[in-house]
Amino acid sequence: MGFTCDVAFTSKGFSNWKKAYFTDGGFAVHAKSPAHIQAYIAWQEFQSGRAKPAVVDLLSDERMRQINANRKYLSAVVDVLKFSAIHRLAQRGHDEHDDSVNRGNFLDLLNVIGKYNDDVGQKLESCPGNAKYTSKDMQNEILNVMASMVQSSIAQEVRDSGEFSILADETKDCRKMEQMSVVLRYFREGSIYESFVGFVQVSDLSAEGLSSKLTTQLQTLKVDYKTKLIGQGYDGASVMSGKNAGVAKLMQKEAPFALYVHCHAHRLNLALVDCVKSVPAAAEFFVLLEQLYVFVSGSFVHARWVEIQQEMYGSAHVRELQRLSDTRWACRYAACKAVRERLPALMQLLSYLAAGDNAKRAVEAKALLNALDCQFVLMLLFMCDILGQTQSSSVMLQSTEINFSGASDLLDVICASITECRSHDEHFCKVWSDAMNLCDSCGIEFTVDDSSNVATAAPPSRKRKLPAKFADSHVMQTVGDRPRTDSRDGFRQNVYYPVLDKFLCELKNRFAPSQCNALRGIQALTPSSDNFGDFTCVQPFAELYQVDLSDLSHELHQAKRLLERMTDCDRPTTLVGFVSHIERFKAAFPELYRLGVIAICLPVSTASCERSFSALRHIKTWVRNSMSNEKLNSVGILAIERERAQSLDNDKVIDAFASVHKNRRIKLN
Repeated sequence: MGFTCDVAFTSKGFSNWKKAYFTDGGFAVHAKSPAHIQAYIAWQEFQSGRAKPAVVDLLSDERMRQINANRKYLSAVVDVLKFSAIHRLAQRGHDEHDDSVNRGNFLDLLNVIGKYNDDVGQKLESCPGNAKYTSKDMQNEILNVMASMVQSSIAQEVRDSGEFSILADETKDCRKMEQMSVVLRYFREGSIYESFVGFVQVSDLSAEGLSSKLTTQLQTLKVDYKTKLIGQGYDGASVMSGKNAGVAKLMQKEAPFALYVHCHAHRLNLALVDCVKSVPAAAEFFVLLEQLYVFVSGSFVHARWVEIQQEMYGSAHVRELQRLSDTRWACRYAACKAVRERLPALMQLLSYLAAGDNAKRAVEAKALLNALDCQFVLMLLFMCDILGQTQSSSVMLQSTEINFSGASDLLDVICASITECRSHDEHFCKVWSDAMNLCDSCGIEFTVDDSSNVATAAPPSRKRKLPAKFADSHVMQTVGDRPRTDSRDGFRQNVYYPVLDKFLCELKNRFAPSQCNALRGIQALTPSSDNFGDFTCVQPFAELYQVDLSDLSHELHQAKRLLERMTDCDRPTTLVGFVSHIERFKAAFPELYRLGVIAICLPVSTASCERSFSALRHIKTWVRNSMSNEKLNSVGILAIERERAQSLDNDKVIDAFASVHKNRRIKLN
């Protein structure tokens, strides 16, 4: 090395400690030696070399930077897809090339984000086409990942809650393909949930085909439907409700506790429809309402209809006549209400058109004007009153929070209200006086005889002679001999009473006590009920689900004592409140708590399925009719379960996408 090293500081070690701190020897002399200086310089160079990153470390840091940039870009893609799905917007455009003016909502929204985010904008400009993850296949794959995550969260909640029910209904999409909506109802953390789990395309509409699709869907969700499925709610179609080979019966073979419940909202609507169709005067009244809707919907007539309403009521109070439908709940009440509130404007419109130059339009207007007589006004106010009494109950039956106890109370209220109208003459007198006042305000002559006796009315022009073979029979009505409604008592006896009687009869038949005896035991689990805690009332319901009756009897007694010790302010009054209260003590009330959860989870209506059909019409339209069923299902789940979709963590979505996507052009983890 060109210099001599002191072996005391290199190999043998220093031992002359007496001279260690002398100025002319020891450490001071060694610190000035060339060997020490060279060693110190070498050590400093070594230390400075360790501070520089290694090549492997440099590569690792660059890889993480790229991964973070890729995940940030893909997070923007996820957000745009999530936004478009939740708001039911079409993702793709007519032409998605770079120079196109209609690239679709997805690409245009992503480009808008790229203008304000350099990382996203750089990826869109510099990445090759197959690394942008904006193709239709990538869109569908990411949508499917998000929908699967929503489904998994719902399935996990169902598994945690225990008992659940299934709701299903079918409809056709715009391509006439049969779509079955599947909803699960369960109780969790003091609330009732009806969660949508997907659209299932069905080609086999037999009971076997539909039940097979339902079981496959439940198996996909990995829920224990064979022991935990306690209810199934469908409409009243024979293929669903058949007691020998319907879907409900086939499902009960695999899930013996799955009690079938016919949708209460459907049943109430069917009672109204059958009631209207059975009385000729009522049926003709609604036919006339439909003709009014069709006539006013014409372009020229509708424009004049809006002008007349603006002149009479102001521009802020323009009302539209409603179309009738046997399957749309409460549409009849909405149609009657619209005509009642705008009858003066309607009379003015028909009078104006009847005097017009268009012959065809004038003839139709005159015919409708003649039909809007005092008997029409009587029927209008009568139907508004009867349908109005059922409107609030129909809306409540469609609520997610309703249970069998509340449904039974609502039906009792409807029956009591209709019975009161039937028994007390004050209701009919009010309808009669209101009709006279409305006729007077609209300029309609009230020609119905106000006599209290049908016999005082003008007799028919010719009395029909009965055949001799009916001489010993009591003939109530003959063909062509229609009941008279042109007098006060004639209208009451031939229209008012028959409509009320038929409605009461339909309610009693469709909600017969023989069908509800076991389910009415649910009322005995409601604290506000008079028979709360009555074991004899609860027993039929408990036997359906094989509850230990001896334990249940003791638990009911203890639960009543538990509530008695509570103050009036803290004591629960509803079934949901009662079950939520004893949930804290479910170890002490296992049978009672399970029975209470079953009572809550039993379906009351399939309104959630009907609401999903509204979303279906927004998602799969005529301009999006080529959408695959897999994408329809994914977008449907994200759109209907929008709160769950909005709460999805983008990082978890990207991780799930990275685990299922094999041919990645960009690194994500």
